[in-house]
Amino acid sequence: MDGRGGAGPTHVLVATLGSAGDLYPFLSLARGLLARGHRVTLLGPQAHAAAVEAAGVPFEGVGTEDDYFEVLRHPDLWHPRKGFGVLWRAIEPELDEVAGRIAGRAPGERLALLAHPFMMPAAALARAARPDLRIVAAWLAPTNLRSVRDPLRIGPRRVPE
Repeated sequence: MDGRGGAGPTHVLVATLGSAGDLYPFLSLARGLLARGHRVTLLGPQAHAAAVEAAGVPFEGVGTEDDYFEVLRHPDLWHPRKGFGVLWRAIEPELDEVAGRIAGRAPGERLALLAHPFMMPAAALARAARPDLRIVAAWLAPTNLRSVRDPLRIGPRRVPE
């Protein structure tokens, strides 16, 4: 991602969502990329703005702090069958927001996206507008990777093969 042979250096967009447990691994990756001289912007929940800015990483907030804390207070968030629905309904508008921000970058700007797995729908939408977008998904929890030998589980429910 050094930008050789193109229109300037690659701008690495690091996109995450969720709690601090989702944020901090991506923040660490963003800091490492910055330390190696890359241009980096972290796209993440507005509620994490202070932590990202304190780490010295350029930041663009997604959603609102009120929306973030409303999800955390939702009574069904940790319910084994309803929790993912609560989370997904909160994520959907943020996916559109992130996709729009990526797609709306300056034409000709070399972009790479390092994304939380839940950001992959946004990545696909952005790539429709920016076919040159390079995408990397970083999995935080290897237990979420599907396998025919050890299928994915969400709470007590097994995801069908």
